Amino acid sequence: MSFFSKEPKQVDLALDSCESYLRERFEALSGPVIDRCSPILGRLALALDSFGASLEKFSKMENDPDEEFTGRMSMSFIKAQKPKYIESLNNSISSLNEALNSIKYDTKYEDIRGVQVTYADFISRLLSTNANFKGVVMGYSEEMKLFKKPFQLLEKNLKDLEYELNKFEQGFRSYIALRDEIGKAISLKNELYISTNEEDKPASDSNRESIEAERAEIESKLNAIKDSIIKAESRYNSMKSDIELVLKPLERTARKYDHSSSSKTSLASIISSPISKIGNELSYASFITMLKDMGAKVSDGSIKIENSAQILEQINDAINAGIDSAIAEANSSMEQKAELEHQEKDYDNKLYETRKKATTIESERRSRMSNLEHQAEIKMQIENAKATIEKMFTQYYNVKVHITD
Repeated sequence: MSFFSKEPKQVDLALDSCESYLRERFEALSGPVIDRCSPILGRLALALDSFGASLEKFSKMENDPDEEFTGRMSMSFIKAQKPKYIESLNNSISSLNEALNSIKYDTKYEDIRGVQVTYADFISRLLSTNANFKGVVMGYSEEMKLFKKPFQLLEKNLKDLEYELNKFEQGFRSYIALRDEIGKAISLKNELYISTNEEDKPASDSNRESIEAERAEIESKLNAIKDSIIKAESRYNSMKSDIELVLKPLERTARKYDHSSSSKTSLASIISSPISKIGNELSYASFITMLKDMGAKVSDGSIKIENSAQILEQINDAINAGIDSAIAEANSSMEQKAELEHQEKDYDNKLYETRKKATTIESERRSRMSNLEHQAEIKMQIENAKATIEKMFTQYYNVKVHITD
């Protein structure tokens, strides 16, 4: 059933030109949606700028947390968490901007869908950050009002964007279906070209369906392994980031400690690469002992450093952070990744061999047919695909396309 009432116009197209013509038609049909989305994108960008400005203003505030809302959490702990909270939000904004700048699809509608998904992920990360830094959110509850309006604007405009995109969802699905059908027809055309240029080969018996099933099974397992590798690496990066967040503020103090220490082990070196060095070059217990010794020297003035009270708080945070568990999890993730990569290599080799078999079987199958029979089969598939494409163009775009080749 057509969406249009006018008699469709006829357009003669080569098969290879169908995809670009489809893209033009889709861009024209989705134009009103793009026009409605454009101001929403502008408002989203302004809301993001406003959120960033609020974050910068919050970062410059030097007032103490409100004890009324902090519960049993220490004031010094909340104050020490504030810069980490700000850093986490800044990282989320940077990641959002990088993702937005990398969006480039075939059509403007797909670009906007990419923007919508990216902003949705950003809002999810903001909520996660607030959950991870409850002490800061509660202790600075009055200051948090700075973020209320920008966040509400982000949520509102994202919902408006989703609403506009969803109204055209069926049109987008139709575009994807037709694009896939064109791709299938072009693949068949290329296969026909190869077939007409092949020499006849001797026949032999092979089970193509069995090999195809084996290939599909291997690809499925390989994809699952690749997904697991990504998760293991993501977990390692998360643990590494958590450890660095605790230890990085201590690097300068550690260098001063190394100058005053008779130990051959450099605490600053350990802090710069904790995952690789703690447990290998130095035991975790020895590392904690060195941190405590550094704290004692800061307390008695042996190590002179500004903001000594804050440094002592950060040293105490590092001692109590359970870094050994995070290191163990990070190392476990890397071991898991290494094992998965070994499996991935094995399955890559299996897939390569299976594809070789499939290629051989396909050649043999074609050889058992006469070249003319094989070409006739492909030509029939191409004609069926072309008929489907022409029908879909009429149904979706009210254009009577005639494919000329």
